[in-house]
Amino acid sequence: GQDWPKWSGYMMVGSTLYITGQVQPGRYDATRVQLSIGDIQYLGDVKDNLIQKITIHLQIETLTEELVMLLGDTLKKETGNVAVEVVFHSADGTTLTMKPTDLKVKVSRHLMDFLQTNDGIEYTVND
Repeated sequence: GQDWPKWSGYMMVGSTLYITGQVQPGRYDATRVQLSIGDIQYLGDVKDNLIQKITIHLQIETLTEELVMLLGDTLKKETGNVAVEVVFHSADGTTLTMKPTDLKVKVSRHLMDFLQTNDGIEYTVND
């Protein structure tokens, strides 16, 4: 008999999950490995606890006033508990880092879509 995990609910098809577990030697064959799942949760339920800081990287040479305004508006609309850091990069290698203490965001689908679809913006999480 196989010991299958017992589910206390149903997962929706296409859900984004956060799975924790460990890889360990196989039970009957130590030359093979097996994945032992410890916990499965919806990513949306745990992401706010996992993400502590988002760093937004902007190239000064490609920066426009419109992009700055859109970024500012988007960040203000997505208030939450995640710290924001903005790093301005110039072609000569100079950087300027801003760490606003009064700005915390929610890492929402809207914010991620904005960051991913705008040229000239790169971002890192928990770096």
